[in-house]
Amino acid sequence: MEYLTLTEAADPYLVERKAEILAAARVVFVRRGFERATMQEIADEVGLSAGALYRYFPGKEALITSVCAAAGAGHLSAFNIDGDDRSALEVLIEGGTTVWGALFGPEGDDALLLNLEATVAAIRQPEQIGEHLAREMAGEVGHLSQVIQQAQTEGSLPSDFEARTLAATLLAVTQGMHLLRGQLGGEVDVDAAWRLLVRMIQQLGRSDLDESQG
Repeated sequence: MEYLTLTEAADPYLVERKAEILAAARVVFVRRGFERATMQEIADEVGLSAGALYRYFPGKEALITSVCAAAGAGHLSAFNIDGDDRSALEVLIEGGTTVWGALFGPEGDDALLLNLEATVAAIRQPEQIGEHLAREMAGEVGHLSQVIQQAQTEGSLPSDFEARTLAATLLAVTQGMHLLRGQLGGEVDVDAAWRLLVRMIQQLGRSDLDESQG
């Protein structure tokens, strides 16, 4: 939870309050967009005064980056390999299935709007927002890379490519399909696309196994 300091994370009330504010900010950002949304609207949504809201977040940019960080943290939680009996490849595929389902589920359009808003905001405000979002995305790539590296160590994926390359490719395909679904709607069979992507990942491991047995 990078949007909380260590001191705040130890206080259950602050954790809950900030989560409520971020949920309200997400609603307003989806409804109004980053540029048009105001701190007053977010305060009204969560039932606080604008002054009280500023005690939790110093400004709208901080709320934008925190909302994006919370979304990213939610996705990455699906790829937790610590203390898990599953293989790293299973974590990668099952975690991807969870994230894919969330992106293309009932709240998928909201997630797409936020992603597009974040992309535009990062370009327009590179220092206030762009640098932060770049770090968040680098963290996502890094986390996926660790799962892929573990799969390579276990032998379920070949080691003849960089883990970060596959991690970045999987994120790019996921974001690209999300955008394409928003543009084309029902003309895109996202379930079939995910099944194909899973087959491609699994084939990487099988190809390496076939070569070792050949």
